[in-house]
Amino acid sequence: MKHITLVRHGQASFLEAGLRQVVCERRGASQIAGKVLVAAGMIFHNAYAGPRLRQQETARIVAEVFRNAGHSFRRSR
Repeated sequence: MKHITLVRHGQASFLEAGLRQVVCERRGASQIAGKVLVAAGMIFHNAYAGPRLRQQETARIVAEVFRNAGHSFRRSR
């Protein structure tokens, strides 16, 4: 059975350029989200992220956690 998993991107910093930067604490939250998904045994055949920098950064961090755990994580563009 196919599933769709949604992960919210990191929160934008209030005062940074164009509200596009990921807050440092949210980077940690993105790493935790990746670790939870790995621990749950999630397998992603395709992963999509929106065009905003914080969305791309969240996807990059989650992908990094998957790869560091020895799992595949393919991002579609």
